[in-house]
Amino acid sequence: MSTQSDTGRGTAQSAQCGPHSGDEPVAGAQRAGRAGARESTAETAQSQPDSAEPAKVTASDYAAEVGSWIRTTFTPPDFWSTDRPALEKVWAYATRGEWTTEGGVFRAAGQVYALGVALPIIFVARAVDFVVERPSRLAATAVLLWLLSRVPPLAWLI
Repeated sequence: MSTQSDTGRGTAQSAQCGPHSGDEPVAGAQRAGRAGARESTAETAQSQPDSAEPAKVTASDYAAEVGSWIRTTFTPPDFWSTDRPALEKVWAYATRGEWTTEGGVFRAAGQVYALGVALPIIFVARAVDFVVERPSRLAATAVLLWLLSRVPPLAWLI
């Protein structure tokens, strides 16, 4: 058995075999390890209950679930202490989120909504948020817009 000073790998890897270990396989240790693994899995295996009857959903359970969905969907985030997700995460939610099935009409409609409505509005709102966050940015933006309004081809845009 090699030591850490011999191979630089330590004694924990010396029992491994393979093209990169540099040690010969120890057949007895491997067989004992496999037997121990089989014994431990046989001992820890638990049987599943044989009940084939599905759980009954009552009207109050359904109402509680709908109420929970409404609360989580329509409760605004904590604007005071929580940052909003990046646009990349908004798009990831539209493409890979758990809000609907993997594909289909609803997923496609969600992606169209994200590209056509949500992402552009979020982008503009965050740009305005960035500008008004500091008075110096707001003043610089106001001066820039005033200067651009004096340029004849751009005056009709502003």
